Amino acid sequence: MAFSWGWNELNIHMLREDPVHSVRVSAAGTLVSADDYSYLHPVEQWIAGMPSSGPVLRTPGYGIWYALSRALAPLPKALKVVALLQCALFAASVALFHHALAVQGFAGLGRWAWALLLAVVPMFHGFLFHTLTEGITPSLALAIWACTLCAHGDRGGRWTVIGAMLWAFLVLTRPVLIWVGLPLLVVTWQRAAPGRRWRLPAMLVLLACLPTAVFWVHNAVMNQGPISLHPVYSEDAQGLFRPTHKAFWELAKSWGIRGHEFHQVMVPAFDDAMAGRVDTARAEAFVRTAPAGHLTKAQAALIGTTFMQWQRFTRLRLAPAAAGMAPPLLGVQPEERAIIERLDGITAHYRRDHAFHYHVVVPFQVLWVLVGHSNLSMFVFQHPWRGNPLMEAFRWACAILHLALFCSLLVHLGLRTDVRCRALAFGALLYLGYLAYVQRGVEERYTLPVLFLAVGMAPMLMRTARSHWHAFRSREQALSGP
Repeated sequence: MAFSWGWNELNIHMLREDPVHSVRVSAAGTLVSADDYSYLHPVEQWIAGMPSSGPVLRTPGYGIWYALSRALAPLPKALKVVALLQCALFAASVALFHHALAVQGFAGLGRWAWALLLAVVPMFHGFLFHTLTEGITPSLALAIWACTLCAHGDRGGRWTVIGAMLWAFLVLTRPVLIWVGLPLLVVTWQRAAPGRRWRLPAMLVLLACLPTAVFWVHNAVMNQGPISLHPVYSEDAQGLFRPTHKAFWELAKSWGIRGHEFHQVMVPAFDDAMAGRVDTARAEAFVRTAPAGHLTKAQAALIGTTFMQWQRFTRLRLAPAAAGMAPPLLGVQPEERAIIERLDGITAHYRRDHAFHYHVVVPFQVLWVLVGHSNLSMFVFQHPWRGNPLMEAFRWACAILHLALFCSLLVHLGLRTDVRCRALAFGALLYLGYLAYVQRGVEERYTLPVLFLAVGMAPMLMRTARSHWHAFRSREQALSGP
């Protein structure tokens, strides 16, 4: 915990000294991000006794975590308490991992090497001072894996139950990480009597999904109809995230634009339109995000025209509604429907005309963005110390380690390691495939749970590799004869 806290405090100190980036530090000494409001405001609203009038944007796992800090301290000190709790959770997960390796029979030197790697190297500490799910999801994922390893020989099932409870909280915090519990299902399957092998894993899945299911039902009631677990877009939103925004995003991610680049165009265009300003410059900027030569002149012109129609709709219809000068815009408006249909047509044509780029090139580009870096995300490593020879050597070492850990997921399947490792590696690879092919435009922080789990499985991989090597050497010696 000392290292995770120390690296982050040093990072905060360096940020405060920088006149440009100091705005990223909160009054409590934590890091500020654009998503903070959606995670923290529902809790503050609940504390103030103001019931929600509509569906909640985020599943409440991180809100529950934040509410714990608010029970301990008022704002803004509560934000520092969150950081302290996140560092403590991280330290506890590393300690549990160390214990799990002992249960699995690993020697003391090996156990300490892997535990210290996580505890000391700052590539694993980058989001502990953020009020985002990534402050806790990597630690939860590692703790669930450690519980799975501790369940080996646990006749009472205590570690399985603890792992299942952590799994339920992880799903409530980040539903897309449900695959992290796959090894727990393997353990229950292996330990169950032949006639009950389906029953126990099914009960485990039910326990893991029940809190999130209850939240979803409540959100659907508030929405007066079915709703996604993470309802970013709403037909009734009086702001940017209406279905038209989604249609533009579907088109832009077809050619591989990153999320922050997309919003660097969309947000200023929206703000200008809300302020009554519409011109061709924003539309031309959006068209230029496409790869050179991919759009015909007719397609570029149609996209530009459609973009300006969206801006005019925002200026004439949405801005008055958002300001309370006109009735709220409920449901998709006729002008919006025309914009969406036109964009959907352009998107379908683009994906058909550039199928290889859409299906192969862009996913691999996204995958490289996710894994081809050092994961030293703290400001101190990317700005003040960057360029220093020792810092550059450290960054390259971390980048090589980061890439190797992600590649090890494939090795688990090839070497046929422990079935628990293979189940977890398979789930992690499916998740990475989802991020690269379906979601696209993702941020590097989404892969942090995979990184922690790759470290968690690495000792098992090395043990299997040594076993294969010894078996190979034995066969070689037997064939060579005396």
